Amino acid sequence: MAATLLAVAHGTADPAGLAEIGRLVELVRAHRPGATVELGWLERADPPAGRLLDRLAGAVVIVPVLLSTGFHVKVDITRLA
Repeated sequence: MAATLLAVAHGTADPAGLAEIGRLVELVRAHRPGATVELGWLERADPPAGRLLDRLAGAVVIVPVLLSTGFHVKVDITRLA
């Protein structure tokens, strides 16, 4: 079984922002039809990436969907891994 791709994004209270990240993840799914691709959030949206990661079985590749290498990449995603 191939590894699950877990896209991890910041999160926002803006529905348009959530939808845009959702569309990006759907593009990945469309281009990798055999892959399992999940989306988790670091804050302000559900499901939280940590809770989602706890439910996933097998190998998981965490894919940051963030604009810079700030706190979330250096600390939050490192903790997830």
